[in-house]
Amino acid sequence: MSKPTPPKSKRKQTTETGKAFELEFLSQFMEYMRKHPKKHYDIFIPFIDNNGIDFVIRTNNGETYKEIQVKGREPRKIFTLKTKLKEHRDYWLILYYKNKRYILSQDELKDNITSTGKVSEKLLTETRENRDFDDIFK
Repeated sequence: MSKPTPPKSKRKQTTETGKAFELEFLSQFMEYMRKHPKKHYDIFIPFIDNNGIDFVIRTNNGETYKEIQVKGREPRKIFTLKTKLKEHRDYWLILYYKNKRYILSQDELKDNITSTGKVSEKLLTETRENRDFDDIFK
């Protein structure tokens, strides 16, 4: 008789879920790159995520870097940022929420986060759902 598997810790479940959303973004971005073969991007993935950056993408001119953070929440959970929004060079939040993808710029976030870090639902409804990756690389 085998021993029952102990339940996963909440931290491990959160980490696994977060990684799944990051892989979803990476898959969608690779598809975007396939459809735009004349554009060239280099994707860098940090070993340690201690600055809230999941990916750094260098654009085809080699001089512009986009810092990407990916967050995902199940429909029943409220989305909040755990840390204060830091000033980054060119920061974008990819948010998967209620089966939709939102691409939010640092400027959009600055004006729509409460003092407790909660992202305004108003921002999510006003922001174009499934905004194209081209909006990041204008």
